[in-house]
Amino acid sequence: MTDPDTYLALLLPVVAALAARPVSERLAPRTATWLLTGTAVALALASLATLALSALGGALRL
Repeated sequence: MTDPDTYLALLLPVVAALAARPVSERLAPRTATWLLTGTAVALALASLATLALSALGGALRL
């Protein structure tokens, strides 16, 4: 059985993607680009870490 925090960490990028357009329309183009790029990288790393920990947990059960 998986932890609910796992699903939260995987759903956060979806929420960020939905918020990207309103944020980018309110900020200057240069600032919006840096903010969205940094957020995308951070969310990708968080998702990767979550998936890696889930795979490690499954591998340890074997």
